[in-house]
Amino acid sequence: MKGYMQESFFQVPMETGETSEGSVEFPILYFDSSCVTAFFRCDIDRIENQLAGLPLKAGLVMGKQAVAGISFYEYRETSIGPYNEVGVAIPVIFLAPIVNSLVVNSYSTVLAMNNCNTFDALIYLK
Repeated sequence: MKGYMQESFFQVPMETGETSEGSVEFPILYFDSSCVTAFFRCDIDRIENQLAGLPLKAGLVMGKQAVAGISFYEYRETSIGPYNEVGVAIPVIFLAPIVNSLVVNSYSTVLAMNNCNTFDALIYLK
C-alpha cells in the first residue's frame, strides 16, 4: 500500500464486520482509484417504468427524455485489495418524504442527497 496507511488521513478507527465473502475491516480505505462517468439522455418512459409505484419522478428532464448516468470505477489500491465496479444512476425528485434511503427493488436503492438543487436523490442500480 506504498505507505498510505502512515498518512494521518487514513488513521481512522476500524471495526470488523461480516460480509458474504468473510470478515472485513470497515471502513474500507481507498488509496488509489480512477472513475469515468458519462451521462446520457434516455427515453423518459423507460425511467418512469423503473420508478412505477414509487414516490419519485425523473429529476432531469428535457422534453420526452431524461438523464441517466453510468460510472466505471477502478480501485487499484484499497484496504481489501483491487477491484472494479460499475454504477448506474438516475437523478430523481421525491414526491413524498423519504427518510435517508428507500429500497426500490432488489437491484436498486434511493439515497438521499442533501444540498442538491437540481435533484433530490439518485437511484443507484446494483
